[in-house]
Amino acid sequence: YHTILGGGPVIDSDFNLYVTGLDGIRKFSAEGDELWNYKPHGVGNNAPMLMGDKVYSSDRSGYAFAIDMKTGKAAWETRLANDSGSDSSYPAAFDGVFVVAAKKGHVSAMDGGSAKIFGLNAASGEQLWELDVGTPVW
Repeated sequence: YHTILGGGPVIDSDFNLYVTGLDGIRKFSAEGDELWNYKPHGVGNNAPMLMGDKVYSSDRSGYAFAIDMKTGKAAWETRLANDSGSDSSYPAAFDGVFVVAAKKGHVSAMDGGSAKIFGLNAASGEQLWELDVGTPVW
């Protein structure tokens, strides 16, 4: 297994490890065996986030998604924007809401980050709210 990782890994209560690489999100057992590899629409750019029985993250093509923790299959995928900045801040999931950034940001010093933050229903991927932050967030 060889790829560039995005963000840090997360570990579930059974000591399984979830990591985001350029080519997708992988789940490894506590013994180091690869259990599944979810391939998003675009390049992975965020650490995964765990809540309940789902793994949440986003990609650089503007998609946010939830993955079934056991099967590695998409529970839902929602396109929030046409793109997302590289290293576009870490998503968070809490109390039934998945908060994630999208829409590539632009400032005179550099491109990157994302210009909008979204709150999604964690069960369905339905957009609950959107915040235009005006300047990119990382």
